[in-house]
Amino acid sequence: MTARNSTPEDSAADDAAYDSMQETTQAPMPATQVPHGSQAGGGGPFQSAPTRQGAQDAAGLILSIELEYYRDNGQTVRVKIADRSRMIEVDKLMGKQRMTSVKISPPRGFLFPLEAEARFDWSSLGASEPYIDRDGNVCVLWRGKPYKRRQLEAMKNEKKKIDLPDAVKYSRGANDFDPPEIVEAGDGEFKYVTLAIFKGKGRMEPQQQLSDKDFERIKQKLITAEANRAK
Repeated sequence: MTARNSTPEDSAADDAAYDSMQETTQAPMPATQVPHGSQAGGGGPFQSAPTRQGAQDAAGLILSIELEYYRDNGQTVRVKIADRSRMIEVDKLMGKQRMTSVKISPPRGFLFPLEAEARFDWSSLGASEPYIDRDGNVCVLWRGKPYKRRQLEAMKNEKKKIDLPDAVKYSRGANDFDPPEIVEAGDGEFKYVTLAIFKGKGRMEPQQQLSDKDFERIKQKLITAEANRAK
């Protein structure tokens, strides 16, 4: 599936309006949600990684592609493939080992259709499966940091020309080591970094959807974790 990085059309005013709203967190398994078939340049969510290299023959045909992945501890792993169509498959395989081909998330995060969120396979981003933290928030781990699920309700204000759809965002508080281009302003002095946002409509790639078996397993894991926390 291809992910689209947020564009200038996703205005700062829209983000500010979203972030001025009260946060609510809830389990990410609403009845209708399927892994993102998002919108972005092709080649999967990591297409922009500068470490993807292709060896070419005299006719300009790619003979092999070298993919570079990063572990949470900073180690680098290189993988060579001969078939470009397997890039998403390899992304998922490496992602299940918590490796990703990008070192930082894009500004405003990866953008996927809202319908993709419930069955989204987070291994395609090199992230962990969703889990419940000690405060009851649904989170995913990416590059060693937790990103909390936030439910953003639709908001419309004709006077301010704001028309925001329902959305789900996975984000965390920013720190002093984050590159400034990925840090977003929130309420007051709070700043945050977004890993992914699900909103609107778009194409969903089958390769980035959970199988029925994995979907049910993760859903039950979250239900059990929340029940245990409530005891």
